[in-house]
Amino acid sequence: MVGSSFVLSDGSYSVTGLAAGGYKLNFSPSGTLVPEWWNDKPDYYSATVVTVAAGEKRTGVNASLANGATISGRITLPDGVTAPFGSLMVTVAPTTSEYSSVGAVRLEADGSYTVTNVPAGTYKVKFSAYNVPALSEWWNDAPDFASATPLTVKGGEVRTGIDASLAPSATISGTVTLPKEVTAGQGHVWVSASTQSEPWRNIASAAADQNGAYTLSGLPAGSYIVKFTSYDAPVVAEWWDDARDAASAKPVKVSAGEKRTGVNAVLALSYTISGTVTLPAGSTGSGMDVSVSAYTLDQPWTPKATTMASPNGTYVVNGLEPGTYRVRFSAGRLNVLDQWWKDKPDFDSATAIVLGSRNVTGIDATLRKSASISGTVTLPAGVRADQISVSAVPASNEWGTSFQGRLESDGRYVVTGLAAGSYKIKFSSWDAPVLDEWWNDKPDFASAQSVTLAGGQDQSGIDATLARSSSISGTITRTGGAAVAGVSVEVYRLSNDGSWQWTRQATTTSTGTYSFPKLSPGTYKLHAKPAAGDLLPEYYNDKPSLATANSLTLDSGSRRDVTANMTLAVGTTVSGTVRYADGSPVAGTSVTLYSRTAARIGSATTDATGAYTVVGVSGDVTAGVSAGGGTVYAGSTDILAGATFVTVEKTARIDVKVPGVTVSGVVTVGATGTPVSGGTVRLTSSLGGPATPATVGTDGRYRLRGVIAGSYTAQFTPAAGSGLAETWSGGGTDPRTATAFTVASTALTKNLAALSGGTVTAVLPAGTGSSSYRALQLYRWADGTAQYAAYAGGPAGSSVRLDALAPGTYTASVDGVYLGGAVTADAATRFTVTGGKVVDLGVFDATPRGTAGTLTVTATGASYSARIVVVSSSGRMYDPSRSSTGSNSVTGTFAVPVGTYRVFASSTSPGVVDTWYGGASNTTAKKITVRAGETSTVSFALAAGDASVTGKVLDATDRTAISSATVQLTPLDRVSALQGRASTVMTRTDSLGAFSFPSTLRAGTSYRIDVRTLSGTALSTRTFTAKAGTQAFTFTTPRLGVIKGKVADATSGIAVALWREGETWPMTERWTDETGSYRFDDLPAGSYRVQFTRADTDSASSYAPGWAPSGRTREDAAVIKVAVGATVTAPTTKLTRAGIISGRVAAAPAKGTTTWAFADVTVKDDAGRTVTTGRSDAGSPGAYAIEAAPGTYTVCARPVESPTPFAEVCRSGVKVTVGTSTAGVDLTMRPASSRASAVATGSIAPW
Repeated sequence: MVGSSFVLSDGSYSVTGLAAGGYKLNFSPSGTLVPEWWNDKPDYYSATVVTVAAGEKRTGVNASLANGATISGRITLPDGVTAPFGSLMVTVAPTTSEYSSVGAVRLEADGSYTVTNVPAGTYKVKFSAYNVPALSEWWNDAPDFASATPLTVKGGEVRTGIDASLAPSATISGTVTLPKEVTAGQGHVWVSASTQSEPWRNIASAAADQNGAYTLSGLPAGSYIVKFTSYDAPVVAEWWDDARDAASAKPVKVSAGEKRTGVNAVLALSYTISGTVTLPAGSTGSGMDVSVSAYTLDQPWTPKATTMASPNGTYVVNGLEPGTYRVRFSAGRLNVLDQWWKDKPDFDSATAIVLGSRNVTGIDATLRKSASISGTVTLPAGVRADQISVSAVPASNEWGTSFQGRLESDGRYVVTGLAAGSYKIKFSSWDAPVLDEWWNDKPDFASAQSVTLAGGQDQSGIDATLARSSSISGTITRTGGAAVAGVSVEVYRLSNDGSWQWTRQATTTSTGTYSFPKLSPGTYKLHAKPAAGDLLPEYYNDKPSLATANSLTLDSGSRRDVTANMTLAVGTTVSGTVRYADGSPVAGTSVTLYSRTAARIGSATTDATGAYTVVGVSGDVTAGVSAGGGTVYAGSTDILAGATFVTVEKTARIDVKVPGVTVSGVVTVGATGTPVSGGTVRLTSSLGGPATPATVGTDGRYRLRGVIAGSYTAQFTPAAGSGLAETWSGGGTDPRTATAFTVASTALTKNLAALSGGTVTAVLPAGTGSSSYRALQLYRWADGTAQYAAYAGGPAGSSVRLDALAPGTYTASVDGVYLGGAVTADAATRFTVTGGKVVDLGVFDATPRGTAGTLTVTATGASYSARIVVVSSSGRMYDPSRSSTGSNSVTGTFAVPVGTYRVFASSTSPGVVDTWYGGASNTTAKKITVRAGETSTVSFALAAGDASVTGKVLDATDRTAISSATVQLTPLDRVSALQGRASTVMTRTDSLGAFSFPSTLRAGTSYRIDVRTLSGTALSTRTFTAKAGTQAFTFTTPRLGVIKGKVADATSGIAVALWREGETWPMTERWTDETGSYRFDDLPAGSYRVQFTRADTDSASSYAPGWAPSGRTREDAAVIKVAVGATVTAPTTKLTRAGIISGRVAAAPAKGTTTWAFADVTVKDDAGRTVTTGRSDAGSPGAYAIEAAPGTYTVCARPVESPTPFAEVCRSGVKVTVGTSTAGVDLTMRPASSRASAVATGSIAPW
C-alpha cells in the first residue's frame, strides 16, 4: 500500500502524496457494505488502473458500494462433544472454487455465527471442525463441495437458518512408548492418519502428550494408516503396526462414530549422525542457520531426517536406522555454499556414511563462502518490493536449480549460495502489474545475458528497471445482464509474422469478471468458451472466429489498460429420443452431437424413457448413439456420411432409431462349461467407434442390442480379481488373434470361452545410487518375437504381482537386463505361464551375466542437458538402462553384451562440446572391454569449447532486426547414426536481432547454422568451420508470404494441409474456423498445393478428402505460387460428400498363424495415384475405415512395422457411393519375395 484515506461523512475522500504512475484503489467499508476495487471490480487482479501524472489532481474516481448480504446460523455438536474456541469455523465459498472464500468466521460460544459483507451471488457454505470428534460438512448436510447445496443471496439480504448438526466422527487413540534411553520431555511425537493410497496427505493429526497418549479425531468411516514420528527425539519413525513404510502398514478400519482404541506404538531408539559445522570467517549468521539432512542412497530427493545446528555449530541427526547415508549441509539465509560430506558439491559425489551397530560422530563440515549477485530494481509507482521475485538459474538450463533473492523496500537485492559458474537473472512477479524480464533487459531466458562468477565472487551492479504491464479485463454476462462464472477466456497476440499466437487463459469469477494483468504492449484478440450449459462460445466482440474477431490494441500510454466486456448468446436446445427398432427405449446410453466434420458439439445420457437433451448448440448437427455394435447416427446408419443432419435454430429435435439385431451368449471358463460371473463383453466392427459393452451376469450370460449387420470381433474383459485373462472371440489372447464373425439380419448367439489367467510374482532388486524406483516388465512370445505384455513397478526391494496373464511363454526384464542376466530378449531365460498357476521369479537379479556385462559411464561438465551413448565394435548404439544426474555430472549404466565399446557424450550446455572418450572422433576414441558378469567403469569430462559464434538476423529488404527468430547450431563432423544423439543447440534472437553461442564450438569442426521462424520455417542457412575465438555472422531473411483460403461450405474443423512442391510430407497443417477460412503464414517464396483431410483421426468425416480447388489427388491440385512477401488467396473449395471404404487387414506368414495387422492403407485412382490414406489398427483388430469421394478405386495395404517383410497387397474395383459404406474390403498381406533386400539403418561402420 502506497497511500490511504478515510472517507468523510459526505462520501468524499482524497489520497495525496502520490508520485506519477499507475495505481489500483481498494474501498474497504465498515458495516454491511461489500469491499471492492475500482472500477467495480472484486479483486486486485481485475481492478482498473488509475493513472496520474506528476502533480495531477485526479478526480471522479468514484465508487458505489453494494450492500452485502448476511448469512447466519448455528452449529450443533454431537452429544457430549465440546469445542474449544477456534476449533469450529464457517467458510462461504463461491460455487466455482472450493478453496476460495468471500467470508470466514469462527463460532461464538453458543454455537452461532454470522458472515457479513457477502457480495450478491451463489455460494456453498462449509462447517469445519478441527481437533474435535465431529465431522466437517457442507450445507445442506453434504460431505463434500461437489454435493453441497448452493445458496443464493441478494444484496442486503439477511439470510438466517443456515444451520448444521455435525455428526460424530470416528476417533483413533492409543499410547506411544519411547525407548528407555529417551527421557521425558526430550522430544515430541507426532501422530497422523492418512489413506494407504495417499500416505502423504494427512486426514487427521495430533501430538502425543507427556504420557504418550494421543487421539486422532474428525475421521469419517474408512480405512487409515497411522504414522508415529518425531523431529527432535532419537526414535525411528514407524507406521502401525510396527511397519517401516506406508506400503506395509496395517490399516485401521473404523465405522461411523467409532472410538477405536489400542492403536499403540513402541518406538525404537534411532541411530544418530553428529558433528560440528563451521561457518566461514566474517559470516553474519550462526550455526542455528544451518540445516543438516541425511539421505538414503535410494532417495536423493527427500531426506530421511533433518535437524538444525546449535548456535555453536554442533548438531545431532536423529531418527536413523542402520544403513548407508549421505549428509547435506545447507544455509539458505547465509552467503555460504551448500555442501555434501566430505566437501562435495552434490549427492552423487558425496562420501557415504555407514551406520552399523553404533552412532557416528565427527561428521564435520567447514562451509565455504558462496558467490553472490546483487543489484537494484527500479519499480513503477504503486508496485511494492515484496511483490517482486529475483532468481538466478544456471545459464545452461532455465529449469535447473533456482537461487532466490529478496527485494528490499529500497529496491536492493542479493542472491547468495552461488557456486562458480554462469547464471541468468530473472525479475518477475505473480501479481504486480509489471512485465517480467531477464537481465540485461531481455524478454526471455534464451536472449538473457549471462553473469559469470568466480568462486566466492560478489558481483554487484546487476540492475533492472521493470516496465509497467498492460492489461485486459472485463465481465462476461448472458443476455439480460446476469454474470456468468466459470467461462474460459483465452487471449491471442498478434505476432511479427502476422499470425495469432495463443498467449494465456483465465476463468471468470463468481461475478463474471476476468483479467489478464501482465500483458506487454501489442494487439490482442479474445475467445470466451463457457463451461457446459446453454451458452455459445464467441470471439470478441460477438464474432464467430479468430479471423473475424475485433482486435484490442494495448500501449504504454492511454491504452495501457483496456476493458472488454462480452455478452454470450444462448444456444439452441436439441432433444430427442433413442429407441430400438421395436420401439423400446435405449436407456442409459451416451448421445453425442456431431458436426459434419465429426467435431463433438455436445453430449448427454438418455434417461429411462430413452430421452435426452443437449443445450448450447448451433450449426448443422446430427446425433450419434453408442449401441451394442458401435455408433449409430440419426437416419439409422453407422457412418457419419450417411447421417441425417439438422440445422438448429431456436429448438431442434433429433430422434435416433437404432436398427440391428441382438447378439447374445454365455461366457464360460475355458472348455469347462462353468459360467463366469461379472466382467463385460464388447463388440468391435471395422468402422470402429465406441460400442456399448454388455455386463456379464452371474449365470455367464450377456446381451447386446442394436448390432447392425457386418463383421465383428468380441472382447471379454474379466472382473477384477476373477483370475481370468482378457480373451477375444475364438480364444485369442490378444486382438491380433481374434476370430471375426458375421452378424446378419437375424439374432445371433455367440458363446465365448474365457481363458484362466496366470500370475507372476517377483521381488524388485535393491536400488543403487540415486535410483529407488524399479520396474518389472513382462514380454510374451508370439510369432517368434517377444512382445510387451505387462508392467509392475515400485520401490527397490518391494514385491510386485501381475495377475490375469494370458497363458503362454514369457520372459522378464528390469532396467534392460532380462531373466538369466541376458541383455536381449532372444538370449533371456523363458518361463511358462499357465492358467490358475503362480510363477514366482524370486528376487530379480538385474546383473548382466553369461554373455553380458555392465558399463558405467560418468561424464562431468554438464548435467541436465548431457546425454551418453555407447557404441559396439559392430556399430550398434546403446542407451543407458538407468541414469542419474548430479549438479555437474550425469552417470549412465549400460547393460550390454560382452565386447568392445566406445563412449560418446553430448550436451547443449554452453562451454562444452560433443566428446568421445579418449579420442577426438569415433575412430580415435578409446576402446573399453566389457566382460561377462563384470562391471567396467569410465569417467571423463566433456571437452571445453574453444570457439564462439555471435551474429544478427536482419530483414533482407530494409535491414531491420528480426526478433524471436530461432537460431539452430548443428555440428556436421559427426557420425550419421548419432545425428539424434549429438547436440543441436538452439537460441532465439533478441529485440535487436542478435544471438550468440558462447564457447559452444570446437575449432576445426564444421557446423551449420539454420535461422527459422517460430513456426519452424527455414529462412537462412550457413555452413562454416569454427575457428578459435569468436566469429560473427549476419543473416538476412526474405519477407515471408501467406496463403489464405476458404471452404465454400463455411464449416469449421476441416484439417487443411500445405504441401511444398518437391517435398514428400506436408509442410504444416491448419484447421478451418467457423467461417470456413484458413491461413498459412511464414511461407518462403515457392510453389504449394492445399489438401483437405479429416480433423479427427478417431471419427470419419462426412466430407471426402480432396485438394484445392476440386482435385482428388495431389497431381490434380492447383499449384499456388507465392512470391517474396506476397499474400495469395487460394481458390475456394467445395467439398464433396463422402462414402466409406471399410474392412480388415491381416498378415499371413509362410509359417505360423495369420493375425490382424497394423498397416498403412492407401486408396488409389485408376492411374495408381494416391487419393487418400489411413491405417488399420491391430488393436481394433485389423480394422480400417476411410472416407472417399464417389468413384471406383484400388485399395492397397502394406505393413507399418513387422519382423516379417510382407509385400503390399491390393484390391481393385472398389466402388464408393455417397453416404453409404462399402464394407468387407478385406486384405491379407503375404511375405515379400525373397529377392527383396533389407535396409540397414542407424549403425556406425565397424572397425
